[in-house]
Amino acid sequence: MRIFTFIFILLAAFLSLQACNIESQSNYKAGSADQSANQSAIVDDDILDFMNKAASGAMMEVQLGEMAEQNSKSDGVKNFGIMMVKEHTRANGDLQNLAKQKDIVLPAVVSEEHQKHINELTPLRGPEFDEKYMDMMVNDHQADISLFQKAVNFNDPDISAFAAKMLPVLEKHLKAAKKIERNLTM
Repeated sequence: MRIFTFIFILLAAFLSLQACNIESQSNYKAGSADQSANQSAIVDDDILDFMNKAASGAMMEVQLGEMAEQNSKSDGVKNFGIMMVKEHTRANGDLQNLAKQKDIVLPAVVSEEHQKHINELTPLRGPEFDEKYMDMMVNDHQADISLFQKAVNFNDPDISAFAAKMLPVLEKHLKAAKKIERNLTM
């Protein structure tokens, strides 16, 4: 009889442990579902990447625009630089506000890639600056347009709306940059 009692106690203990384990696993899965729901409210990597690139790009455009005002020989390039400072400062302000709404901290300085562009232009003056700056502006705005076109399709309606609002501005900048670049080579 003792053996049956021992086996019964052992079986009861085993079943109790199994029941606890099943309950623990279901709580873990419920917790995981809650975590997934919370993480879906968190901005995804593509949006973070877009916002960081957009912020860094806007800061670069402002810095290079200020350089154009001082280092350019061409009135067209200087005016383009003034437009870059004005419009990219506004765009970066809008992006900062959007980031605050999303609890995203944007970079306070330009990325390493954008800093390289700034460093390339820093020592240049006059026509040499003008040609290099306008070539950079054409290439940069083409890349920006591609970046913002992708962002228009993000699932986040606020980010998508910001990107859609900025696309015509970037296209205007590209058109102006190409025109100025053509005029420099004539």
